Amino acid sequence: MMEESTSEIIFLKGGGEAGEITRNYNWASTSLGEPENWPQPLRIALGIVLHSRFPMFIFWGPEQICFYNDAYRPSLGEEGKHPAIGRPGEIVWPEIWDYLKPKLDQVLAGGESIWEEDHLLPIYRNGKLDVVYWTYSYSPIMDDEGNIGGVMVICTETTEKVTANKNLSTSVQHFRDLVKNAPVAIAVFKGFDLVVEMANKAYMMLVGQKMEDFVGKPLFESLPEAREILEPLANEVLRTGKPLHVREFEIVINRNGKDETCYFNAAYEAIYEEDGSISGIMVVANEVTDLVVAKKEIEFSEQRFRNLLNQAPDAILILKGEDLVLEVANKPLLDLWQVDETAIGKPFLEILPEMENQVLEMLQDVYHNGVTHYGYEMPIIFERKNGEKDTIYFNFVYHPYREKDETITGVLVMASNVTGQVASQKMLEENQSDLNLAIEIGELGTFRIDLINDTATYSERIMDWFGLTENSVNLDTFFN
Repeated sequence: MMEESTSEIIFLKGGGEAGEITRNYNWASTSLGEPENWPQPLRIALGIVLHSRFPMFIFWGPEQICFYNDAYRPSLGEEGKHPAIGRPGEIVWPEIWDYLKPKLDQVLAGGESIWEEDHLLPIYRNGKLDVVYWTYSYSPIMDDEGNIGGVMVICTETTEKVTANKNLSTSVQHFRDLVKNAPVAIAVFKGFDLVVEMANKAYMMLVGQKMEDFVGKPLFESLPEAREILEPLANEVLRTGKPLHVREFEIVINRNGKDETCYFNAAYEAIYEEDGSISGIMVVANEVTDLVVAKKEIEFSEQRFRNLLNQAPDAILILKGEDLVLEVANKPLLDLWQVDETAIGKPFLEILPEMENQVLEMLQDVYHNGVTHYGYEMPIIFERKNGEKDTIYFNFVYHPYREKDETITGVLVMASNVTGQVASQKMLEENQSDLNLAIEIGELGTFRIDLINDTATYSERIMDWFGLTENSVNLDTFFN
């Protein structure tokens, strides 16, 4: 019978780099001798190891001679231990032999197989002692006589996983610390029951609850009055995974035994597990009750102010900024300009371009220099939509609009339509002129009695007729 050469032994064929090293090793110099004489169980086990893509290692015999595959090779590092095939375990692993030998002896002595998960076992590689974590099992390999001849180690290095978990744990703790000390209210709820997993002090103050009475319980067990409003919001996020942001939403909360109407800005974010499922929500909330109440009061004041403006008989408006944008206008003003409320928010000249050469210079002087302008019976020509020009007379005041810090941000305009008065005055003047002309033509003498001031006034013709030197005397003198 012909003996097989090492390169022709079937169980040593293939196996990559580890297989090649095993085939070329001088086994005659070891206690194992040539491979063709190795025990059949070792042959079978080594054939499995060399062709496996999972990291595997064999310790064989009293010297714990080492075998491993290419999948195990990266765990040995780039320099230091590799190649270790054919060498005794104590020589290969001196830095951890005090740990390994008792484990190997336990299995070799017929004890139970060993399993360790994410176990810290530093090894020397790449020129230094490296911190390495392993998940591994030690199992016995029988020899031809049925005795335990070696140990099969199936293992994987879990250093990256353990490091990632530690980093994650650190990140989680860091996150919890951030949440705990955050100035805004933050809470984490799990499942559709919204069990409170975590909540910070700010959230406890917001809901008026004690930490020990709140965390670990369904939300609406502690806040039943909030269910009607909050449950639909939370369910929507849990169902769709879409973030939800609400502003100034109103809710009644029983805080410290008292129902309070509160307003909040809040963000609801879904919490995803590794498999993509939604397991809960995180809520970040900020109470804005004081702000909303103040805003409502301001809105009420503004509405009351606008009501007063609209009831004023004269036109009132406020123009803001460099472009003199119409910010406030009462109804008399809108009626006068023949525009509706859509004009509010537009620049002055966009609404009334014909004003550029009539009043723009005065308005700009008020805005830029803070100079107040007054006008009396000033004619303003409006170009109406039908193409007609309409002249209206005004008494007006253009006054700088100042903020609390005295900064001028606009122009306040108050204007009275005095077109009727101007027309009446002109008519009166025309009538008086006609009367004077008639008197002059008729060579009539006239006098006027003022009962209120107790005086009589003469025309020049009366003074000439009677030789009077004064054109006005008291009534006693007049009648005497």
